[in-house]
Amino acid sequence: MQIPKHVISVWPKKLGGISDAVVKLTIGGAISIFPVKLAKGKGGLHLCLPKTDSVIKEHRFPVQFIDSKAKKQIARNIEKTYRPNKSTCREFDGDRQMYIDYFIFPKRIPFGQVATAVLEINQVIRIRGFRLAEYQDGHRALFFPERFIKINGDYDFQRVVDFRNDWTEIITSEIWRAYDEEIARRQRKEVR
Repeated sequence: MQIPKHVISVWPKKLGGISDAVVKLTIGGAISIFPVKLAKGKGGLHLCLPKTDSVIKEHRFPVQFIDSKAKKQIARNIEKTYRPNKSTCREFDGDRQMYIDYFIFPKRIPFGQVATAVLEINQVIRIRGFRLAEYQDGHRALFFPERFIKINGDYDFQRVVDFRNDWTEIITSEIWRAYDEEIARRQRKEVR
């Protein structure tokens, strides 16, 4: 199990409902996953990872634990952090330093949404649903997995996964570097 250093923030819900608390998981100080919902059940606390409103099944549940032991460890750490009557935040040292693998899936179109990307953190957590867009003027954009929410009567989009601090530029440039490498690899393959 190779969980990197992570911070768990828990906000208990006072109005009831299906979940008892909302959790934000920040991995390696770089990637935040929110909202993870916490529900009490007969077997203890259960984690409900965030979902989006995407019609694409693979993008509907963008965050997955690859390693079941890691999921159990994160659940235990959330349980250690959870207090029913107050918001809490706790940092946990990880077994390993954080590293990210990038998987790019280009589409056969020259402009617009040109690819999707998947990130794997320490081969423990997989995040899907990143969309890469390239425009005719050369501008590039990265779109994050989002969900549709209602706040004070207005509808808006909220990111399910976000990059923290100075990591936005670093991870975004790495995703585009991986995209350029994948396109070059496919072009070499077509020439053969």
